[in-house]
Amino acid sequence: MPKTTEKYWEVDISRAMLDSANSFGNLGKVGEEYLTNSLDAFETLIHDNTELNLNRMDCKIRMVINVPKKEIIFEDSHPLMGMSSDSIFNSFFKLHGENLARKRFVNVRGKYGTGKVASFGINANYFIIDSVCKGLRTIAKATKKAFFSGDKPKLDVIGVDEKSNNAENGTTVTISLANSKYVSERSINNAIRHLQKIFGRFLDMYFIEVVTVLSNYNTKELRLAYNSPNAVYEKIYPLPEKYKKIIGETNLVIKRAAEPIEDEDLRGVLITSNFYPKEQTYFGLDNKPYSDRYFGEWEVPFLDKYEGENPPMLSTRELRLNQDNEIVQAMYEFGREILVRELEVFAENEKARKRDETTRKLDKIAQELNSVLNDDFSDYEEAKSLGKGEQGKVKRKGTFEDSDKSIINPDSPESEIRRGDEERLVKTPEGDLAGKIKTGNKKGKKRQEKAKLKQDDNAPKNGSLKHIERQKYGGGFTVRFEQLSHNDFIARVDKVTKIITVNLDADPIKVHLKNCTNNIYDPAFRMFAYSAAIDEYARYCIHTQADNSEFFGTPPEVAQEAADLVRDIKKRIFDKLAGILKDTPSEEKNG
Repeated sequence: MPKTTEKYWEVDISRAMLDSANSFGNLGKVGEEYLTNSLDAFETLIHDNTELNLNRMDCKIRMVINVPKKEIIFEDSHPLMGMSSDSIFNSFFKLHGENLARKRFVNVRGKYGTGKVASFGINANYFIIDSVCKGLRTIAKATKKAFFSGDKPKLDVIGVDEKSNNAENGTTVTISLANSKYVSERSINNAIRHLQKIFGRFLDMYFIEVVTVLSNYNTKELRLAYNSPNAVYEKIYPLPEKYKKIIGETNLVIKRAAEPIEDEDLRGVLITSNFYPKEQTYFGLDNKPYSDRYFGEWEVPFLDKYEGENPPMLSTRELRLNQDNEIVQAMYEFGREILVRELEVFAENEKARKRDETTRKLDKIAQELNSVLNDDFSDYEEAKSLGKGEQGKVKRKGTFEDSDKSIINPDSPESEIRRGDEERLVKTPEGDLAGKIKTGNKKGKKRQEKAKLKQDDNAPKNGSLKHIERQKYGGGFTVRFEQLSHNDFIARVDKVTKIITVNLDADPIKVHLKNCTNNIYDPAFRMFAYSAAIDEYARYCIHTQADNSEFFGTPPEVAQEAADLVRDIKKRIFDKLAGILKDTPSEEKNG
């Protein structure tokens, strides 16, 4: 019988390590790995020395980005920190091994130690680890060049357990980059945002400082802190009993911001375990209306205590949980149920709020529309009294060519208006134009209600010989709704009373009213009805011009001019109303 021999996998360790390094392709991920080493080390100290009541704030951690030197330095210091030579060579430089602290259920982030080669993912030439533990210093250097030697990558050992009486206990990792690509301003800003997201609330427990040495050798200092949107609403949801058996005793906290959250990194519920972020999620409801206003927190210690074959955390470095794990499935089921309820309630409240806000605005329109129409018509009358074109200049095709010679009776108030530079309007309590008084005239002169334009003696013989009477209609517009038992018109203005009547029996009005459940106060109906009233007002203005024979040219030209004027008048009215609404205080958006 032939002799059997055992066979094993063979691996090119250099290639495997460089492939692992490729997972760390930006400054943020590199910073995450080396800062994790410091945080995990101190968390292990806390776990193993409970009697000392260690304060996390006493552990000083820094990330120094030296742009001119193309260096990144990670430092931590504390009387109990630092690594012995044995820890450095048998643990720190050991990749793909089981994290011993994690095996003892210490609250750590590290898993398999692959982050040691992270610096080579951003094209580092080398990195140096310099650690002081209990007064003994060990220094070693790892170069990228060593990975291409064809043998196992060798470390350059600079010193082992050398006495260092003055240095603080702690560890410094210095990374030397081949170029400055990964320490550009954009890379640094992105890295800071990544670190704030990845460490979450843990940042508030430690003092982690980022120091940037700029190209001009000025420095910027920043403490990393947990950023969270300001909440205008917060609710705590305890777990029902059926979920407690799977997820444990924990509460889901749902919050809402006043406005949509622009930064995507801050949206969603942040799921943590022992305060380390594990996933930020909307439980699959990312595209639901108003979801971008919601965020929250969910601390689930069970995630780090799971011992089954299908762990809740994935082996990747993404903030993503294993959807096939029973704990994660239960979390998603409960979280989705709660968030769906929150979104539906808020959507209904928001719909009611917008409806109320629209109603308030339409009430404001109802209050202001009459005065806006009257003021606009006064301005219109004023413009007409001054004439078209240059001030006081009336042109009529084939009629008065010499417009410098007055075509108006010198005693007419019209001529006073032309000569005067300033004037003001005097209105009766009813709103009708009572007169126009020239500024500076102590006695004042009441404006005549009608003025006749007579043909001047110097007018051409082919000019019109009939008197032209300019109509003065005045203000006093009001808008009313009436059922007129016929559908002849949508809206009509009475030239004498200036009442604009919206006919509730007109077919278009009836259709809109029916669509608004026959509620005359419905915002949608009011908006349509007021638009009809404004349309009628614009046509009324055009009719007054037609009555005064102020349109000249061929029928198509007159029709086009009239259409343009209707458009301009409507735009002017809507612009005035929009200005009023803009100044109307709106309800605070904090519901």
